[in-house]
Amino acid sequence: MATRTMPWYEFAPGTYEIDEFDCDSVFLLVGTERALLLDTGVGIGDLRGLVEQITDKPYDVAVSHGHMDHVGGAAWFDRIWLNEKDWDAFPYDGAVENRRGYAEMIRKRTSGPGRRRPSGCRFVTGRSLTWAADGS
Repeated sequence: MATRTMPWYEFAPGTYEIDEFDCDSVFLLVGTERALLLDTGVGIGDLRGLVEQITDKPYDVAVSHGHMDHVGGAAWFDRIWLNEKDWDAFPYDGAVENRRGYAEMIRKRTSGPGRRRPSGCRFVTGRSLTWAADGS
């Protein structure tokens, strides 16, 4: 089982930052009836499980754009919203190797005195996705 122990912070009422071990940050906005997860990070750890620990409200997942550090964790979710212009420009294949490579690049970029490195990371695999288009 992948970790649900990613650091997270409520920095305003109902507004959470989930820190993906210094590889990325994703944001969870919890309203009175629903929540919105903005971006899915690189795909380190059980993001879905963590979101469902933070809130019991139904939620949607929206991805700002198709870069790996925004869609890498998309496989945790059954449905995400992504602008259709990003579908072909940044195809998501869910490959663990691609996400590991990205995390390693971040680790190298952030290594040095006083900087944390991602360690003990596990990547999600094998979930199918339904990409959402306007009107769906």
